[in-house]
Amino acid sequence: QDQDLLMLPDANTAGRLRLQALADLVSGLELGLSCDKHTGGMQSKISDSELLEVLKTFNEISQVDLEADFDEDSLQEVTAYVQSVLLTRFKTQN
Repeated sequence: QDQDLLMLPDANTAGRLRLQALADLVSGLELGLSCDKHTGGMQSKISDSELLEVLKTFNEISQVDLEADFDEDSLQEVTAYVQSVLLTRFKTQN
């Protein structure tokens, strides 16, 4: 069931398109996680060190080189990481 959490294209879709979809999704997640949950505006300072690390990692993922050699295992590993982060943050926030 966690496989569908991110709603990414399935394995029948070209790898680079799935990689682009993941990069785009993570870019949006990075923006969303940067927002203040009370005001909806951007946080001026993020004091949660774990969140800062997640945001840095998400930023790196969102800037993936789509021209580099595609590696299915790496895509699966990064996808699993993103899912894990989201599930962990959801569970700790609720």
